[in-house]
Amino acid sequence: MSQDKPEETQSALACGKDALPRTLSAEAGTAARDRVGAHVATSSDAKVRWYPDHCFTELPFKQRSYEARYVLIPRPLHDQLMQEEKNADEEKERQVIAQANAEGLTGVSCLGSDDSEPPKPSTEEDAEGQGGDGNSSKSKASSQRRRRSAPELVSGRTHPTAFQRQLMEARSKDKLRVYGEESVLQLIKGGQSVETDVVKRNKAIADVLQKRGPFRRIGAPRRIGDVLALKSSHPHFGEVIDFVANQLELINVSKHPVRIPPMLLAGPPGVGKTHFSDALAQVLGVPIRRHQMDQAESSSALMGSEMTWSNSRVGLVFDEIVMGDYANPVILLDELDKAPSDQSVRFNPVSVLHSLLEPVTAARVRDLSVDMEIDASMITWIATCNYPWRVPLTLRTRLKEFFIGMPNAEQALMVARSVVGKALSDAGVAGFKRPGRDVIVALAPLSAREIYQVVIAAVATALKGKQRSVGIEHLPPELLADGSEMEGSNASRTRLH
Repeated sequence: MSQDKPEETQSALACGKDALPRTLSAEAGTAARDRVGAHVATSSDAKVRWYPDHCFTELPFKQRSYEARYVLIPRPLHDQLMQEEKNADEEKERQVIAQANAEGLTGVSCLGSDDSEPPKPSTEEDAEGQGGDGNSSKSKASSQRRRRSAPELVSGRTHPTAFQRQLMEARSKDKLRVYGEESVLQLIKGGQSVETDVVKRNKAIADVLQKRGPFRRIGAPRRIGDVLALKSSHPHFGEVIDFVANQLELINVSKHPVRIPPMLLAGPPGVGKTHFSDALAQVLGVPIRRHQMDQAESSSALMGSEMTWSNSRVGLVFDEIVMGDYANPVILLDELDKAPSDQSVRFNPVSVLHSLLEPVTAARVRDLSVDMEIDASMITWIATCNYPWRVPLTLRTRLKEFFIGMPNAEQALMVARSVVGKALSDAGVAGFKRPGRDVIVALAPLSAREIYQVVIAAVATALKGKQRSVGIEHLPPELLADGSEMEGSNASRTRLH
């Protein structure tokens, strides 16, 4: 646009025409500023915020909304405003963290200026795991920045007041109200119990719940790729891993909390069902509680015993949800097919599962020990069995079934590496080196349970000989011949399992 047409300049700038110049000359800047101000004063369909300290020179302009249709301001000023907003957000965050630290919390700190930018994904899978459709890089970066700048999660068992405040500020999809305040008031009165000890216990529980509040966290992995990475250590659980990953994708895009459906892992003994459940709970970032169904004699272990009993105790569902930090812990029902299901048994241990596995009824279950209604609908249930046909059909219809077979030769090596690493970690010996490939090959024909037991014994044998690594000589003699055959012959690989 030529400099001798200031009227066109101020008209386009104020009225929102598409043909706006990207630069204005310095000579036309003063005249245009006065004319634009006069035009805006009489214009009813446009509002322009003027910044007198910044003159129009040959600078690029950027569009920014300020309670008007648009505003054109110099880019340096735009960057300055963005930095001021960022500084205000960081200052507010520091105040929240300082308030949490004032209560005696340790390890809670805010990030420095070097941590303001999120890390870039190293692979395409990492980029997909962070969510989004790949086209909104700015929104993904801001989301990653918010996650990194969030204060450290505190435990309600050690810092109940700070735990309650964190959940009050959390998003609605990241928390769940697991009980009502009126239930706590009823608990203080002692319910229907006439036992003095039970009344005192209930009052102590109510005091804790009043400090912690009715909300509990909903744990989820930071990236979907972390769940898919389980295939490297549990390759024969690929179908289960894909199922969980798909559910987590739904959780990421949903505005409401979404639970992982109950699962039944069926397969031969020692295939690694319990080991996989532990690994999955660790990736999900939630605790896991194991319940041996073959030892269960009643449903009181899950939902509490009658409060009229002198030795009444709350069930593990109440203990994990109400007294814990998460509304979606993993509860492992181990050996479900071996639970006594005879109708002559007075307290059938599996009958209560009909309500707990249904999301509608699980949202209003009652612990008998405290006579308190809780929401257990977000629990991640994992049941294991060897013979699925022995599980009651009414329960199987409520579970997503997966059959886990023994791994093939290639998968067996991957499983062996994973189980060996787990066994060495559980052994707790500092400076212990990982074994070589010859040991992994020798252990591969065994089940996950057998590998774990052999490695623990081999660690003890190595330490007895004052060695800090497991060698082939530390394994049972009966494994050495099989291992050498497998390493030297492809035909014997097919006979691993």
